[in-house]
Amino acid sequence: MFLRRKTPRGFVLLSMLMALAIVGILSGMYMGGGPGGAPGAKPWPVQRIDRAKSAVCAANRRTAMSRVVEAQINSGTTRLSVPEMQRVMGSIPACPGGGRYYTIGGDVFCTLHSDTPKFGELLGLY
Repeated sequence: MFLRRKTPRGFVLLSMLMALAIVGILSGMYMGGGPGGAPGAKPWPVQRIDRAKSAVCAANRRTAMSRVVEAQINSGTTRLSVPEMQRVMGSIPACPGGGRYYTIGGDVFCTLHSDTPKFGELLGLY
C-alpha cells in the first residue's frame, strides 16, 4: 500500500505576506531619496541616525552650559579666562556628528547642530 504525498499547489499565505512585507520595507526605506523622490532627501534610517546624533549633541551642549555656569559661580565672575574655558569645554563629551563646540555670549553652540550662527559664518570664512 503506497501513501501518496500531496504536491504543493501554490504559495502558502504566510510566505506571500512575508515576501510582500520585505519588498514593502525595502522599497519604503528609500522612497525619500531614491529616483523620483525629493531632492536631497535621505533614507529614513539615515534620518533617524541624524536625529539621534542631534539630540545627543543638544544634551552635550546643555551639559557644557551647566559646567560653564558652575565654573562662573566657582570663580565668582561672569567672564572665564581662556584656560578655564578650555578646561570646561574639554571636559564635555565630543559631538557625535564630528562638530565642534564654541561659545558666544555665554551660550554653547555646535558647528553642525546649532540653529544659530555657524562657526565659519562667525569667523567670516564663507
